Amino acid sequence: MPRNIYRYVLGTSGLHQLALLVLTAGVALLEVAPLELQRRIVNDLVKRHPYSWVIWLCVLYAGVVVVQGSAKLALSIYRGWVGERAKRDLRRRVHTVVEAPAAASPAAEAQGITISMIVAEVEPIGIS
Repeated sequence: MPRNIYRYVLGTSGLHQLALLVLTAGVALLEVAPLELQRRIVNDLVKRHPYSWVIWLCVLYAGVVVVQGSAKLALSIYRGWVGERAKRDLRRRVHTVVEAPAAASPAAEAQGITISMIVAEVEPIGIS
């Protein structure tokens, strides 16, 4: 059983945590792009630039919004996957520790206690 939650997280998903950090930073930086494009679109309309330039900026804006939404979706799915993977691993570890001294065929009550313990101890770890 893990003695420290931080060591457990780094041991179980250290590289994934780094990838999540990079992806989160990228999504945060993508938040600026639509605002900048909106500013340029409005400024170009006010300055009487050709409409073809404004249309091009609008298409670029739509593309950036799609990329931004896709990145947010990917981040959410990846974060959920990492959390579920860690919970599954921790459940397996708790189950191994709980079942180690038990007999070959534990009673129904012992199985219920084991399941209750796994859910009570592991579920809060995976909540993000």
